Amino acid sequence: MLLSVSYFYPFNFNWLNLEATLVIGIFEPNLRGLGFIFAFIIAYYSLNKFKFISIFLLIFALQFKQNVPNLLPLKIYLANTNINQEIKWKNEYRNDQIKQVLNLINKAIMDGYEFIILPENAIVSYVNLELNLMQYLKEKSHNIGILTGGLAYENDFIYNSAFLFKDGDMKRFDKFILVPFGEEIPLPTFIKNFVNKIFFKGASDIKSAKNLSTYEINGFKITNAICYEVTRPEIYANNPDFVIAISNNGWFMPSTEPNLQRLLIKYYATKHATTIYHSVNGSKSEIITPKKMWIKEFIMQIKSKS
Repeated sequence: MLLSVSYFYPFNFNWLNLEATLVIGIFEPNLRGLGFIFAFIIAYYSLNKFKFISIFLLIFALQFKQNVPNLLPLKIYLANTNINQEIKWKNEYRNDQIKQVLNLINKAIMDGYEFIILPENAIVSYVNLELNLMQYLKEKSHNIGILTGGLAYENDFIYNSAFLFKDGDMKRFDKFILVPFGEEIPLPTFIKNFVNKIFFKGASDIKSAKNLSTYEINGFKITNAICYEVTRPEIYANNPDFVIAISNNGWFMPSTEPNLQRLLIKYYATKHATTIYHSVNGSKSEIITPKKMWIKEFIMQIKSKS
């Protein structure tokens, strides 16, 4: 049951992943690693006089290979913001937040960056309805590629989206996998409507995209991920070389949520040899690459201390 829990998602929520606990340490963070650790525990408590035999099972749980990380050959500005969730969606702070986004873009241009990645909902507005802002960002995109999070409003539906501005053009990528009980209610319609009415003042669910989104930057294929999506296996189904993810962890601060999110991202990066560029509000932004093999990491630490 414990081995299978990583592959069955109650209410479409998949963060109970025991394999991901092995991202830290010397063991392979996959079914093999976890399986042999469980086998060791069972053998240790079953072989009364021969407990030493159980130790050999741990050998088969070790990490034996390391994927070399791919990095985009671009000078990328991975933006990081720390806007408190209590004020993020208040109208009186909206213009200041948009101004901060524009300042970050201008600073990235001045510092010679080729591409800037901004967090989820960095622009707290329906970006597709902000005609002047869209035009401004299109003009700026002749100097730098821009990816920013924001909302979209279309046909009476609200979308959580990523907007790519490049070479004077704009593309929109809507979120495909929504957060259970945050952006959607994963229940039958009649129960969903009741929950929305009681707890969300009658608001409907965020509308999801029909498919995952991919795009190209300078000839390199990128898989798009918005927050919760970056911890879902669907994003990594085709073993993408690169994922660009944007998150707003301001909802959960202070808490351990950013650490758990990072652990899960590292797990998928290791499993699929993927490099994830992660821009975040509320916790640190970073490039997450596959886990290094323990023996190589150990040797590097010894060399760095000597």
